[in-house]
Amino acid sequence: MRLAKTAAILFVLLSVAAAAGRAQTASGEVNGTVTDKSGGLVAGATVKLTNQATKIEDWIATNSAGYFVFINVKPGSYVLGAEAKGFKTTQISPFDVGVNQTVTQTIRLEVGAVNEHVVVNAEAVMLEGSSSELGTVISERAVNDLPLNGRNFRSIGCCEGNVGIPGSGFSDASFHGQQNRSKLYFFDGIINTNIRGPTYIVIPNIDLIQEFKVVGHDAKAEFGGATGGVVDMVSASGSSSFHGSAFEYVRNDAFDARNSVTDFDPATRTPKIFPFRQNQFGATFSGHIIKNKTFFSGGYDGWRYSKPSLNLSYVPTAAEVSGDFTQQPYFSGAPHALYNPYTGASGANRTRFMCDAFGNPLPPDMTPGPTFGTQPNGIPCNKIPQALISTEIQQLFMNYAAQPNYSVAGDPGHNFIQTRSTPNNSNSFQVRIDHRLSRNDNLFFRYTEQRVSVINPIGEVGFTEGGSTGRNYGGGWVHTFRHNLILDLRAGYAGRPSVDAGQQNQHPLGLAPLKQYGFKDIDKFSGILFRLNTNAWIAGASNDFGLRGAAPRENPNWSVTPNIIWLKGSHNMKMGVWLINSKRIQKNISKI
Repeated sequence: MRLAKTAAILFVLLSVAAAAGRAQTASGEVNGTVTDKSGGLVAGATVKLTNQATKIEDWIATNSAGYFVFINVKPGSYVLGAEAKGFKTTQISPFDVGVNQTVTQTIRLEVGAVNEHVVVNAEAVMLEGSSSELGTVISERAVNDLPLNGRNFRSIGCCEGNVGIPGSGFSDASFHGQQNRSKLYFFDGIINTNIRGPTYIVIPNIDLIQEFKVVGHDAKAEFGGATGGVVDMVSASGSSSFHGSAFEYVRNDAFDARNSVTDFDPATRTPKIFPFRQNQFGATFSGHIIKNKTFFSGGYDGWRYSKPSLNLSYVPTAAEVSGDFTQQPYFSGAPHALYNPYTGASGANRTRFMCDAFGNPLPPDMTPGPTFGTQPNGIPCNKIPQALISTEIQQLFMNYAAQPNYSVAGDPGHNFIQTRSTPNNSNSFQVRIDHRLSRNDNLFFRYTEQRVSVINPIGEVGFTEGGSTGRNYGGGWVHTFRHNLILDLRAGYAGRPSVDAGQQNQHPLGLAPLKQYGFKDIDKFSGILFRLNTNAWIAGASNDFGLRGAAPRENPNWSVTPNIIWLKGSHNMKMGVWLINSKRIQKNISKI
C-alpha cells in the first residue's frame, strides 16, 4: 500500500501595519524614527545598522516622516547610527535583535557638526509596540548556557508559559490550549515538522542554534496551518572572527545513584546495578571565508546510549507446545477455556476440547466432511489432540522458541526474563554558508542531517527499530530592488525516511528452520526474513511469527516561500505565498 497525501497550501498575504511583516525566515526587524532634540522629524537622514559579529553594514535613508526600517535582520547584536547635515552623528549602543522580533528605536540628533559623535544607550525593549504577536524569544545566551540533558532545544521550549505537556515529551506538547498536533516547527524559515506526528524532523546541535521563538496562535498570517503555535528557530552563522568549541557529556552507572525501583534482579529480588552508558560529544567551528562577505559555520553531534532493558514475558512451555494448556496462568478468577475451532465460529454454539475420565484428549473425527475435527462427548478440558496440531509448527517451537527461565511465586503471568542492552546511537552534522553578493543581494544555504539507529532487544535475537535519517536543508535569497521594495525567497526540504524495518526479529538461521520442518514453497520468499516473536504468548500481546518483508516509509516536505515587501511611508505591505508539497508514503509489509 502506498499512502500518498499531497497538499498544496497557498496563502496570499496582505498586511498593512506600522511595522514590516516578515516571511517564515526566522529573521527580525529594526525600525524607528529620527528626530531632532525638540521631537521634530528629520527626513533624509542616513541610518546605518552594523552587525557586531560579521561587521556587515546596511544603510537606509529616512523618508519624509523621519521613518526607517531594516527588513530581514539576522538575529544577533547590532549597533545603530544616524547622521544628517547640521547634526552630530549619533550612535546607539549595542542591542539584540531576536528571531521573529521587531525592535523599535528612536534616534534623537543634536545640533552640531557631522564629525562630532554622540553615543546613547539603546532603548530597552519591554513590549513590541509594532506587533500584536505574542511569543517568547529563547535567546542565544539561554540556548548556550543553560544545562540541557540530551542537548535538545525542546527542554527550553517547555519553559514557555503557554506550552503544556500532556504527553511524555515535548513532541506531545500543546500550545495555548490547542491540540498537540496543532503546531508547526520552522528552521531558518523552512518547515521542520513531521506530518506523521506533532514533532520536529531534525534536532540541531544546540551550539549551532542562534535562538528560537515560541509564538502563540495569534501569529501573523504567514504562519498559517496551525491554531496552537509555532516554534521558529534560526541557525547560527559565521562571523568575522573564528570560533570553535568541543564538548563531551558523560553519564554511566559509576556516576549515577542506584534507582531503588528499577535497579534490581527480579529473579532473586536483590539490588543490582546494570551497566549504563551515555555519551554525547561533538564540536563546532565557525568563521569567515572571505572577510565581511562569506561566512560559514558547522558542527558535529554524536550520541551513544546503552542501557539494559529488563523484560518479563510469557513463552509457551513444553506442555503447551504439546497441546496441554491445563497449567496456563489466568487472572480472571477462572482458567482460560480452550474451544475446538472445528465445532463452529466464536459464540454460544462452539464447544470445548474434550478429554476422557483420565484426562487424555479424545481422538477427533479425521474423516473429511462436516464433522472433521470434532470430538465425541467427554469432559471439557484444555488439551488439544495431537492429530489437530501442525507438526511443522510444533517442531518449529520445540527447537527454536525461547524456553521458560523464570519462576517467581506470586507472578504466574511471566515465565521468561531477558536483560539486554538497548543501544541508541545518533550522528548529526550541520553546515551553513552565508554570502553577501552585494549590498542588494544576500544568499545562504544550510544542510542538517541526523542519523538515528535504535536496537530493541525484545524477541529471539533483538531487532532494529526506529532507525531513520532526518534531513532539513534549504536556502534563501534576499534581493533589494530599491529601498522600499524587497524580495525574500526561501526554498527547502525536510523529511525522515525510515530505515528498512524488514529485519525485525529475524532469526539468525534465516529461512532454514522453516524449510527444515516442512514449510512448502519457502524459496519464493527468499527476500523476506523469518520472524519469530516470543516476547509474549498471552492473548492481547504481540504473539505472531512468520515471514516479514520490508516496511519503508517516508514523509517528504518540499516548500517554496517567495515574499514581496513594499514600504510606503510608515506603512508596509507584504504579499507572498507559501507552497508546500507534503507526502505520506508507506509500503505494506509481506507476511505469512
